[in-house]
Amino acid sequence: MEGQIDHQIIVSADGSHTIYLPLLDETYHSSHGAIAESRYVYLQHGLQTLDLKHLKVLEIGFGTGLNALLTYQYAQAHNISIDYETLEPYRLAEGVFSQLNYGSILGDESIFRAMHLAAANSKIELSSNFNICIRPATIQEFETSQTYDIIYFDAFAPSKQPEIWEIPVLKKLFSLLNTSGILVTYCASGQFRRNLIAAGFAVEVLEGPPPKKQMFRGRKG
Repeated sequence: MEGQIDHQIIVSADGSHTIYLPLLDETYHSSHGAIAESRYVYLQHGLQTLDLKHLKVLEIGFGTGLNALLTYQYAQAHNISIDYETLEPYRLAEGVFSQLNYGSILGDESIFRAMHLAAANSKIELSSNFNICIRPATIQEFETSQTYDIIYFDAFAPSKQPEIWEIPVLKKLFSLLNTSGILVTYCASGQFRRNLIAAGFAVEVLEGPPPKKQMFRGRKG
């Protein structure tokens, strides 16, 4: 949250960075492995389960840009086309994101930087099969006529941002999904599972990324 909250860059268990926010006592990614967790949750149990050649992705929480970068690389490796839209009302300052090591570890520093420098509300083509649009809005503020194949629900934990995990927001997300679309998240809260069901999702309980025992995937239709 640029200009409002101090950021501390820390090294997670797999050598990749995450950001710690002292005011919230919260990290952007798992300290047990930022890249490993993102790959496991959003690619292995999300993107890779969809047998589509053209996908529309909505991410709730652009944050460090790690999920976007991993998704870009997946599109290149598997020759699929992705329209990537992401919500982030508090983008990281250049002095913060330029210190993150995702681009160097993953071998795409220029793409990582281009994502962070992308103008708000503009569709930026990063390759012939991947474009990104960063919306400076919360999910409550966000309005669109688009629907999506997958939603990456990567908000801060329910204990830190409870209003984002409540039924009205989840109903909105349900309405933004195409038929058979999915929502994936790292969260393993029992109350969140009940909220997903109340919002209309069919909920799948999956093995979670270490050290979590579970994670959830919600499906429409």
